Amino acid sequence: MQTGLSLIAAGILLLAPSSKTMAQYCTPTYFQGCNTGVEINDFSITGDGGTSISDLATACSSTGSLPFTCYRDMSGSMSVTLSPGLAYTITTNSATTDILPTDIQIFIDFNDNGSFLDAGESVGGGTMNIAGLNTSITINIPTGVPTGAHRMRAVVSGDLTYPSLTPCPAFSFPSGATTGEVHDYTAVIGTASGCSVPTGLAASAVTATSATITWAEPAGSVGSEYIVTTSPGLPTGSGTQTTALVDNESGLTPGTVYYVWVRDSCDVTSLSSWVTITFTTTASSACPDVTGLAMTSITASSAVLNWTAASGSVGYLWAVTPSPVDPTSGWTFTTLTTATATGLSASTNYYAHVKDSCSSGSAAWVSTLFTTTAIPTGISSMAQDGNFSLSTYPNPTGNLLTIKVSGGEPGAAIALTDISGKIILNQSISGNQQSISLDGVPAGIYLLKYTDAGHAQVVMINKI
Repeated sequence: MQTGLSLIAAGILLLAPSSKTMAQYCTPTYFQGCNTGVEINDFSITGDGGTSISDLATACSSTGSLPFTCYRDMSGSMSVTLSPGLAYTITTNSATTDILPTDIQIFIDFNDNGSFLDAGESVGGGTMNIAGLNTSITINIPTGVPTGAHRMRAVVSGDLTYPSLTPCPAFSFPSGATTGEVHDYTAVIGTASGCSVPTGLAASAVTATSATITWAEPAGSVGSEYIVTTSPGLPTGSGTQTTALVDNESGLTPGTVYYVWVRDSCDVTSLSSWVTITFTTTASSACPDVTGLAMTSITASSAVLNWTAASGSVGYLWAVTPSPVDPTSGWTFTTLTTATATGLSASTNYYAHVKDSCSSGSAAWVSTLFTTTAIPTGISSMAQDGNFSLSTYPNPTGNLLTIKVSGGEPGAAIALTDISGKIILNQSISGNQQSISLDGVPAGIYLLKYTDAGHAQVVMINKI
């Protein structure tokens, strides 16, 4: 199939439209415009391969002052695929406040010269129902018209001149266009090869950088071609050939409109017309979320948070709470990727919360659960051994701790460690009473280990 389709692609280039200069289309003006209810409130059409335009509940587009502009240009975002020689139904209505008879006429600029006045470019129309009731009109695509994407214009008027509505209404004092509105869309005219077009073309699982494209092939298909592009114009070359019915796109740009084009090959010499849809990738977060959040050095009263640096970050907010709910206050700002939480309760579940901040805002909170350790058993603030006694006060203490010893022996020393065994201070003591400074020691639970030539005792210290 690859060889056959390659030959087809070479031949089909002869049928593809050549590059053309972007035509300039007039902007309509009115004396009253659509302010009287003479408007295109709904406009819908279904074309080949399930392609469609569904432009609903748009109401009056009147802007400015006299002369009023009543115009919506949707040619860059709404398109439908049509085939030469076929008829299609358009469903439309005007405003519920409209009590005037309203005519509608459809034009397609097949030669792309910026005018809808050439022979064959008026493709249908009629008189619309009043008071917002739906009206169905038929348009007929002439045979032999050029393939490609062309401007399609819907014109409504309260002047009741169908089939002679002007495609470019203009007001000039004291005469000219009085009431009406104009909408522009795109009609994609396919090739009349005899191949049926694919159906059910759809985009799903759309993210900031990826999307899944699916479609169904008609009976007798030997493969398909597809193109995914940011250009709304009809493809002028071959697409990617496939016998699958799915395309998993990746590496897309966030917040971008993409156009999907698919056509079928019904044999080794023929290709159908293109069918098309659009989808928009989601916007990326202004700030990336924190990753790699983990807890280390967990004790009965403290824990260390660590996370991975985020690109473009100017700092981070962090908090440790008993609740999994995102903090609304009480957080701390840091430019580091680590933080230490202190003053925690032993054997308690806590949630660490971190979120990134950047120049345009902040990301979402990222959280993780951890549990503080239990306080070691068998430890008291006073331990006695015969004539020996050791006491500490105040306990809990602030920045000064007093140690009182009775019945001690030479060689006395104390060591202060945290629950994990890390030494905070280590010094010898003399006499029966001595005070040590805990200035700079973080709040938490610590172990004071006393030793002398004949004794060894451990006292739990609560630093507040």
